[in-house]
Amino acid sequence: MAGLEKINHIVVLMLENRSFDHMLGYLKNSGLPELDGQEQANTNVFNNRAYGPEHLSNPVFKVDPEHGFEAVKEQIAGGTMSGFVKNFAPRAQAKGKDPGLIMGFHNEKEVPTYDYLARRFAVCDRWFAPVPGPTWPNRHFALCGHSEGKTGNGHFIGAPTIFDHLTAKGVSWRYFSHDVAFLRTATKYLGDLQHIRKVQDFYTQASQGTLPSVSFIDPNFTLQETLFGWGYSNDDHPPADIRRGQQLVARIYNVLLLARYNKWAETLFVVTYDEHGGFYDHVPPPAAAAPGGDPRFASYGVRVPALVISPWVESGSVSHQVFDHTSTLKTIINRFLVPRGGAPDMGERVAAANDLSALLTRTTARTDCKPAPGVQINNTSVFPLKFGDVAGLEKMKSLAEPAVASLTPTLEPTDMQLEMLGLREKAVAAGVPVELL
Repeated sequence: MAGLEKINHIVVLMLENRSFDHMLGYLKNSGLPELDGQEQANTNVFNNRAYGPEHLSNPVFKVDPEHGFEAVKEQIAGGTMSGFVKNFAPRAQAKGKDPGLIMGFHNEKEVPTYDYLARRFAVCDRWFAPVPGPTWPNRHFALCGHSEGKTGNGHFIGAPTIFDHLTAKGVSWRYFSHDVAFLRTATKYLGDLQHIRKVQDFYTQASQGTLPSVSFIDPNFTLQETLFGWGYSNDDHPPADIRRGQQLVARIYNVLLLARYNKWAETLFVVTYDEHGGFYDHVPPPAAAAPGGDPRFASYGVRVPALVISPWVESGSVSHQVFDHTSTLKTIINRFLVPRGGAPDMGERVAAANDLSALLTRTTARTDCKPAPGVQINNTSVFPLKFGDVAGLEKMKSLAEPAVASLTPTLEPTDMQLEMLGLREKAVAAGVPVELL
């Protein structure tokens, strides 16, 4: 816990569906040799062929890999991490793609913002998804410390969130979203109009030095309506263009750093991913504290990218300490709730989690932090969906012809898009104005 007293603002951004090796593993052979990253010896064998890591120069991965609970079990393959290509092959071959693409990784050319931040702050190479499964249970662990025993998507949760505990102790917080906030899957916040705000409010408050103690940010899951039409995703969920995610991270970091009414010296910014999205990683997930003793949660999920950013972090740090999304909860608890009377009981996983204080090693805040670079992007991303446009969905399906397909990145809505559209409909039914979603 030592070091957390320097922090008055914690900002958390959680993106979608990429593994550590896939996004940051290249750093091992690019200036951070102590990092546990990609090696050519890491292979998967499928149909008597060995597939190893290959650089992916295309920032758009056009196939959405399997990442449900049973699929992840097959990928992990009893800890051998040998089932990724086999699991990906049916989807890849159905699209005419090489199944070995799932072993691929990006480097500084595709992820320049991460490259910049990783070399100047901290990379965590033992940050695991909480659950070997898909988005919803992993994001619920990030909110509640458990998923009420669910391993799949689509369920709402009634358990107390970290925000309930913050409210009870008078700690300020906001949840910022581009389109529909995932926090609305917590039944208490389905119709919330007070704490859930548009991401534009985050940039305004950061610029004015009025951010709350805790800020969570959701990326654009592709439902955002703008003055110029329907926005493209920046959540990194395939087939999103990952350069849009780089833009988002750079914009958040830069506004925190350069705000006119600056609180940078009091800020901790955490960037991570909900889960690995089916992409290869070579590190077997270790055992984890299982909420309620449920054996399905007795192991972490696959490693995900994680950056810890603050002027109190030494440049070029690499942490090998085990973290998961409940480490963010533990950090918030230790900084804001323990000094106000004690830690709430958020379950076995949170109780066992390491907080992030070990990374805040400096005795003085750094003054050498500079803005992160941007990245040029064309209009490539997952196809944007319009709220309530059922006819549009049917039209998309009917337009799957070569001439039309060449004009759009994809004509297939992702599972995440459809799930978030459903959540949006429920939020509107609960009284949230469409313009606030």
